Amino acid sequence: MLLLALLVSACAPERTTLARFEALPEDRFFAIDLGGTLAGRMHVQRQYDGADHPVMRVVTHLDLPGGGRLVRRETRRFEAEPPHRLLETLLWQRGADGRVIQRAEPASGDAPALDAALGNMTGADEDTERDAGGELKSYRIGDGFLLRRTEQFVSLPEAAAQAPLRLDVDRSRLDHPRIRSLTVRVDGPAAPSLSPNPVIRLSAPPAPGPALRARLEAIVSVVRERLRYEAGASALDLDDLLGTGVGDCYEFALLFEALATDSGLEAEIVTGLAWSPGAPTAFVPHAWNRVRADDGWVVVDPTWDRIVRDADRIPFPAGKELDAQLALRTSSFEILTIDPASGE
Repeated sequence: MLLLALLVSACAPERTTLARFEALPEDRFFAIDLGGTLAGRMHVQRQYDGADHPVMRVVTHLDLPGGGRLVRRETRRFEAEPPHRLLETLLWQRGADGRVIQRAEPASGDAPALDAALGNMTGADEDTERDAGGELKSYRIGDGFLLRRTEQFVSLPEAAAQAPLRLDVDRSRLDHPRIRSLTVRVDGPAAPSLSPNPVIRLSAPPAPGPALRARLEAIVSVVRERLRYEAGASALDLDDLLGTGVGDCYEFALLFEALATDSGLEAEIVTGLAWSPGAPTAFVPHAWNRVRADDGWVVVDPTWDRIVRDADRIPFPAGKELDAQLALRTSSFEILTIDPASGE
């Protein structure tokens, strides 16, 4: 998870566990740059509670592309005696949709101890920069995120009402009810993120057989009965999602994946760009699923209640989803050819 990676990245060089903990400043502050732009801030606190338990608290404010501001406070309390096992995690989070999640989680048997939480950052990583005293100065996560040590909490602009990401095209999806294949050209920094070739040819996925179609439609029906769509709504995990019954497209895909996997199917979540009748003149970020069939991957879109038979979406490369979205903000799409599925 991104926030866990940010937490680990804010740690000091290795010493004995408690000595390392006590050597840390009580308060450390970081600015979070995303794609070269200030997008967040982090406050890492080190302290003891009244029973001498080591406590680590991380407060993060983070703006994601087009997603509003996430505010998260995570407090981890550890045993006072070696090996300083994690006792509990207290979580408070307010998502971009304004919904607040509060949770106290007792530690599981395999939860990391304080030593693992502090990390083993020796400074050998080429993406880590330290000052003369060995303290972490900056740390890069992926191509997009850079944490920079600051003297205090940096000031962020007002929570931006960022316009949703959309890549406008000069044709309407409403004019093409079925698409057998689609060729698009990507211009700008997103081109290498999406494909080795700036010209991308998309083909329609295979159709499921009658038996598989019936199973997929039944699962989609359950997802849509359990969830209500709300743009920007996010869940902490599957349990939280089932408790609230509200989610964005990713949450619909998350529940579909869980139900499909539980029924014995091989299913995955896919994020990318979709050309939809709901936004007929643009490709927009979306999440859907794919399910293994005998002749390839069948595509299912539980949010839009569809077994997808059209070449109308471009998956983001695995592990590069955020980087691709950042690059798309200064990129453009051009539709070169459309091959309609005739006779259907």
